[in-house]
Amino acid sequence: MENPDWTVSEDDWAETTSPTDFPYVHSKVLQEKRAEEIEAGQSQWELVSLLIGGTFGPMCFSKATGINAMFLKYVRMGLFFPACPPVGFPMQDVRDAALMHSLAMISPKAKGRYLIPQRLVRFYEFCNVIRSDKRTKWKLLPLFEMPKFFFKWLFTKVGPLLGLDKSLPRRMWGNNVKFDLTKIKRDFDLEEQGHEPIHIRESMVDMDLTFQKYRVSSFSKSLERYS
Repeated sequence: MENPDWTVSEDDWAETTSPTDFPYVHSKVLQEKRAEEIEAGQSQWELVSLLIGGTFGPMCFSKATGINAMFLKYVRMGLFFPACPPVGFPMQDVRDAALMHSLAMISPKAKGRYLIPQRLVRFYEFCNVIRSDKRTKWKLLPLFEMPKFFFKWLFTKVGPLLGLDKSLPRRMWGNNVKFDLTKIKRDFDLEEQGHEPIHIRESMVDMDLTFQKYRVSSFSKSLERYS
């Protein structure tokens, strides 16, 4: 990004991806644009798209499968020890995401694209909130965050060996993204309903407690349901 500090709104699309450059995000763009084409060809229903970041929080199943559960397992077992990269991603609680889906179906003004309440959470903060509660279980959490210049250099050496997307440094590291939530607050009447997004601290602690409730091992399979 030319500007490392920018504000995202519903008008923004990922326009620099391709089947070989950040293909996962590219597939999401193609899916949404195809959905808009289908909507334009009929008059029976209206499309409402919710733009959601990484979703964390308590789980209602015992196997802890999925990307979010896999990420927490890795973090608990020392993925970022002794230091984590200066990376972050948009995040929100699963209960907030569920609420926004419900409001999207019943709000008379709902139409088009919406950024749901979320914020950029850096990996170091992610790890720190797990460390902040005495009830959580973890082995090795990072002691500090690596300087940007050092980790970018390290990535050029290690990234290709791990098969990581070469565009990650310029897309994620060091950025400070803000989210313009004006549209969803207005159309879903969030402020009038007194909605306050659940803090990432509560999300991660509740998720870790779910691991303990179902006795989920950090070594258990996370992507079993996708095989």
